[in-house]
Amino acid sequence: FLPAFECEVVVIVRDPRDVAVSAMAYWGWSLDHALQVMIEGPGPLDLLPWRAYVDGWLQPALVRYEDLHRDAVAELRWLVGAMARKPLVGVVCRQAFGVRRAEMERRGDEYPFGRDAQLKHMRHGQIGEWRKVFTAAQARQALDAWGPLLMELGYECD
Repeated sequence: FLPAFECEVVVIVRDPRDVAVSAMAYWGWSLDHALQVMIEGPGPLDLLPWRAYVDGWLQPALVRYEDLHRDAVAELRWLVGAMARKPLVGVVCRQAFGVRRAEMERRGDEYPFGRDAQLKHMRHGQIGEWRKVFTAAQARQALDAWGPLLMELGYECD
């Protein structure tokens, strides 16, 4: 049966360390600057620091990007509950990263900010890329800033 949600919004949260790597690539910043903006704010478009932004969206309908990546069909079944008997494989296939990227390559100029911005945003969606990019100091900075939330969301154990 469908879980009792008091909202109509589903939030897909992503490990902020991977978000920092994406922000670095998207905005052309250094990783240190991306971390600083995400920790202290305000970001581009006057965004809040990452933690304040995510805190404003935490709710029972939270879905982790990594869980969708691992098993999108199972996550969507959990999310839609009673509708799980309907075929979700087609939905997952239509929303797959490669399919969405190909869509942006074909029709990206129809989306906000245009094709180039959309493609820059959809680099490759790798989970845990931060481990390849962060220095030890940057990893410590991220843990200091977001440690408790990283544990709450299941990104860190201790």
